[in-house]
Amino acid sequence: MPDIRSCAARDLALGVHGTDHLSHPPPPPKRGSRSEPSLRRGKRVRLNDLNPYSLDANGWCDPTNSRADAYERDGPPPDTRATDEKSAGELARRLAALRRSARRPIAVEKLYRHWAEHPRRDVVRELFPMLKGTERRAALRREVGRVRVRSTSGHVVDLATKVRECDALTPLESQRIVDVLVDLRHAWKTRDADAGYDDINWRHAVAEIGQILDIAEQNGLTPVATEDAVLASMFSDAAKLKGNFLTHHIDGAVAAALVLPRFVDVEREGGRARVVAICQAILEHQVGPPRFMAQMVRMGIEEAARQQGFPLDGLEGLHAKIADPFNPDHLVLHADGYGVLKLDERERALLAHVGLDAWYGPHPSTPWFAASSAVIDADSLVNYVTPDGVGKIVAICGPGTPFRDPTVFHSIFSCGASFVDAVSVMSDVAMPAVREGVAHTRSVIEDVRARVSTEIDEGWLHFSPRELKVIASEEAVDLDKLVTKKRDGEVLVDVPWLDGGHLPYWNTQLDYAADGASFEFAKLLRRRVADLLRET
Repeated sequence: MPDIRSCAARDLALGVHGTDHLSHPPPPPKRGSRSEPSLRRGKRVRLNDLNPYSLDANGWCDPTNSRADAYERDGPPPDTRATDEKSAGELARRLAALRRSARRPIAVEKLYRHWAEHPRRDVVRELFPMLKGTERRAALRREVGRVRVRSTSGHVVDLATKVRECDALTPLESQRIVDVLVDLRHAWKTRDADAGYDDINWRHAVAEIGQILDIAEQNGLTPVATEDAVLASMFSDAAKLKGNFLTHHIDGAVAAALVLPRFVDVEREGGRARVVAICQAILEHQVGPPRFMAQMVRMGIEEAARQQGFPLDGLEGLHAKIADPFNPDHLVLHADGYGVLKLDERERALLAHVGLDAWYGPHPSTPWFAASSAVIDADSLVNYVTPDGVGKIVAICGPGTPFRDPTVFHSIFSCGASFVDAVSVMSDVAMPAVREGVAHTRSVIEDVRARVSTEIDEGWLHFSPRELKVIASEEAVDLDKLVTKKRDGEVLVDVPWLDGGHLPYWNTQLDYAADGASFEFAKLLRRRVADLLRET
């Protein structure tokens, strides 16, 4: 059984699951339904009692209790809005309590200087070189404009049309959004060392724009607030690299303060306030999924303690606060006007060991709260309620990665766990998009399972010669350990069945200590599932 905390580093999944295979995708479990055995027995609702992505090689099924418990994340009770469209959840009540807090003046000049003069500024500047040359800008504008994005209702359209036709924007905001995105695309294309990761962040950024514009319209945001939300969304992962997961929101805020003055006149009244609001929204997007983030921070602190030998006093309290960020006992207004978790000296000292000075949270008494909420909603929708988001999780787990999922279906299940986790910080406005997204994603997951299952049952995975060459290189597949043959212009890779009709990483657990055909084939299998999910 893999180490549960190490699995948390990407989005958890474990266990051999269940029975009750179904030939057609059932709806996600509802409160009191037959697919929620823990509720039926009157026990506390677990996170994974509400997980909508539980399946194996034979189709949809309930997770076993051991699997659901293995991927449980410490925190408050899960938000039942994940499966019950009539549930009010706890968020509305908590926001009402937080709104009773008196507003504090925003220390605009102080906060602007903080980000404009941040110690990370010179490092971050290297990630965002100036775009020069009208031809280069025009080419990137064409590329950006042609990218296809999905709305919250599932409608797919090119990004240029989506931005231009958004009722929540005026032509001024629409133009500036595309201008900034062109600069960011230029930056992403210049980072050779992180090219693969930057491609993921690019895809994520444009996917979020498609979602966030709809959420802004549904929320009645002003054009300025809508633009702020989109810009914050774009920068939230713009500086995410392979080694700065816990601090990439800090670098994102520094990047916004560095790049936005190219497009926003910060000497005019309100200019610096807008940059500050966008920076704060970037910082606040790090709250979700809250239980997952609490585990990530905990792991980082524990690893630092192993290396440096400091005590872990206060870690349990810090974990509990990060896992429950909208709790009125945890979230307060800082003297400078933004939302932050109330931490004691021990908890702040622990955060400092992983490069953090505070844990920010969206507070409804701040003027940028609506924009910040829209960023969190869109980020969660793209990550956990789209086939592409599930495919991203599948792609970074399993053989050849630190995240040793027993089968590809455990990676999919892990995405469902993060979805339920994330719902607790998502707005009520986003819930219709959640329902649409879950239904669509489940349908695609089942289609992909059935398609790959057909190939496996035939005994071969089919690839074009070029496709197999690229995948083998990118996934470090040792093709010499596999049986292949050419037929009708394709390369067929033999399925390395074990006795009893077992195929590791598909219908039985992969042995990560083995070094043979099963392990190499699992890399191809993982990539095939991920690519099919991300094609939709």
